[in-house]
Amino acid sequence: MLFVCLSSLDREKIVKPLLYHLYTFGFNIWYDHKKLFLSDTIDFDVYIKGIEECSDILIVYSKNLTKNSKCGRKELDVIYKLKNSKNIYPVMFETELNDYNGEDKELLSNTIHYKINNKNIYQVAIQIAIKIVKNLLHNFGINDDSITIPMKIYGNIPPFNLREKIISLLTLFETRQILKIEFNICNELNIHTILQYYYSLIKLKCRVSENDVKLLELLTILVVHCG
Repeated sequence: MLFVCLSSLDREKIVKPLLYHLYTFGFNIWYDHKKLFLSDTIDFDVYIKGIEECSDILIVYSKNLTKNSKCGRKELDVIYKLKNSKNIYPVMFETELNDYNGEDKELLSNTIHYKINNKNIYQVAIQIAIKIVKNLLHNFGINDDSITIPMKIYGNIPPFNLREKIISLLTLFETRQILKIEFNICNELNIHTILQYYYSLIKLKCRVSENDVKLLELLTILVVHCG
């Protein structure tokens, strides 16, 4: 499950749109289950429990989070204490690396992070999604770089034909009857949700990117080898 550390001041402007895409990709997000928004005024022990329960942590760094949010600052302190046992995905909103110091800057400097704005929300969301699925693969002892898609025709599709690649991967899911069963992996990811999303993209003839293909490839590997 994915825990989100944020400032409530950034919620409407950037966090909700980012999480919308992560929901679409099928990820289970902690406050969705708790019916809460992080950084609201409630017992802080609830947040500590959420951080401890989740293996993945998304941090939306901003001046609002690090300087204007007492609850957010407390969340960061807890996360830093547990950082060696968590997968952390930091994004920076309306700030630069030099705007941070101490443990904030140390984590950002030592972790792949993304700058997010209103124009690249989807691109950042899919990069985070790819990293989460890669970590799931590694948890199962699978090296995603050494495994190919188990479908002969897939290797014959030209690299630039992204739409055809998506269709072929969806066909593979259908042949394995993934859509006919309840399939959740480690309570992290709902396969049904993301498959329905890509079915909709194809049906509506929407544009797809190389990262869309990469994400679906990783999910295919995850399902074939762990499902």
